Amino acid sequence: TAALVRAPGFAAAGGPRVVPARAVSFRAGRRLVSAVRRYGVSDMGVRKLAPQWAAACRPSTLPKDFMAALSVFSVAVPMNLAVGVVSGIPPELALVSAAVAAPVAALFGGTALGITGPATAISVVVGQAVAAHGMVALPVVTLLVGGLQVLTGMCGAGHLAKLTPRPVVAGFTTSVGTMILVSQAHRFLAVAPPPAGSNIQESLIHLAAILPETDLAAAGVGAGTLAGLLLIPRLLPSAAITAPLLSVGAATAVTTFCQVPVPLVGDIPTTVLSELFKVPALTSDLLPLLPTAALVYGLASVESLLSSAAVDKMKKTQFAYDPGQELIGQGLANVTSGFVGGPPVSCAIARSGLNAGSGAETRAAAVFQGGLLLGGVAALGPVLELVPVPALAALLVRVGATMLTPPEAAAAVRVQGTDRIPYVVT
Repeated sequence: TAALVRAPGFAAAGGPRVVPARAVSFRAGRRLVSAVRRYGVSDMGVRKLAPQWAAACRPSTLPKDFMAALSVFSVAVPMNLAVGVVSGIPPELALVSAAVAAPVAALFGGTALGITGPATAISVVVGQAVAAHGMVALPVVTLLVGGLQVLTGMCGAGHLAKLTPRPVVAGFTTSVGTMILVSQAHRFLAVAPPPAGSNIQESLIHLAAILPETDLAAAGVGAGTLAGLLLIPRLLPSAAITAPLLSVGAATAVTTFCQVPVPLVGDIPTTVLSELFKVPALTSDLLPLLPTAALVYGLASVESLLSSAAVDKMKKTQFAYDPGQELIGQGLANVTSGFVGGPPVSCAIARSGLNAGSGAETRAAAVFQGGLLLGGVAALGPVLELVPVPALAALLVRVGATMLTPPEAAAAVRVQGTDRIPYVVT
């Protein structure tokens, strides 16, 4: 049908002037093209990134980047396993998506030292989508998020993250921390989970009712892991960055050699590389997934832009941070994760900060980390199967507790009283 769009203003002869929708679409397309040209990313930033790719291949920086990648790898393995657990997806899928997404985001992103992977902050939303629509919804949401990020990045929308009020970011962080704590309590105690669709209040009531059924062995493993996460940074500051690996590794060793009957991760196929060559099953019913994709797009984009900006301030490199290019890199990383059936990913501040603090110099560190993840998972699959679920729950409890009081929350409560309202509402 030839739709007609009523244009503002009136024709000289009187009466409203109408313009064919085709002409309006053409004008909108021209504006989009001009915006893309203005920001210079019509080639996905390849010309602008080429010097950084060359710098990443310098022999003088490769050893530093590789050592930084080893440090990040030691944290990324237990963290990605934990995110897979909270998202309700197979743990090997979280590891594979982290392995393939990190190099793509490193090559095409707007910051040199960022590390991308499945993030705790958006894992709660992803878990709700998987619970409601099944695993078939996961790659669809991830691909939609990636496509939106590439499109908005090409239009230079990365700068809009600066408009996000800090009290809103703080409120979101606190709420996600609360949801993580509540959602992991049943895994920490090895009791029956709350009914599907339960809110926080209903989950707490359920946990209080079945608290007498707590598995003491599982609770002991979780408490021991949590104690390690808290005490290692205090007693051994030099080993603080490896506290997750040491704590979860010790819990795995104890439960394995002492044959403690606790739930384990279980069944990680050693042929994990074959996941890269599988075409994920996609659902044709996109409409119910659009709100989830839009929410994850907003959360992942804001988290990535804020995290990459923070990492850029931690350690300056010779290349300037570009938020528009960062959205493109994150979008391409999500498209890559979607094609292997993985969850949405984002730039993670904890892993990125560790990368910068461990001496990384160029984008090669994130590429190395992806390779280590892929090779390590393929080789260590039988070992990772023995990781106790309560230990991963303890790691997530530690992360959730940290998110309860972000630095922005203190500013919202103490510095400027009017910021309390958007913080509490969010």
